Amino acid sequence: MNPTPQVVTFRTPTAKAVATLACGLLMTAVTGFVLLQPVPLVVKVVGWVGIVFFGTCTILALRAVLWPNPTGRPRNGRPNDNR
Repeated sequence: MNPTPQVVTFRTPTAKAVATLACGLLMTAVTGFVLLQPVPLVVKVVGWVGIVFFGTCTILALRAVLWPNPTGRPRNGRPNDNR
């Protein structure tokens, strides 16, 4: 008779996910503000790279807040207990 395998899940704490989302929104806004300023072309390129990078991070953080997803399962189906 096989026991029912136990699943171990690892979730990001909600407070940490919300803080990550807030930081992503802040950094996206800051890089957007830089783009609105009269700055050299090199700074504008860095601003657009920042918009893409921080925007993607913000979208991923929003996904983590709205749809938390279990991310771990042991191979043998049993929790590891190394006491």
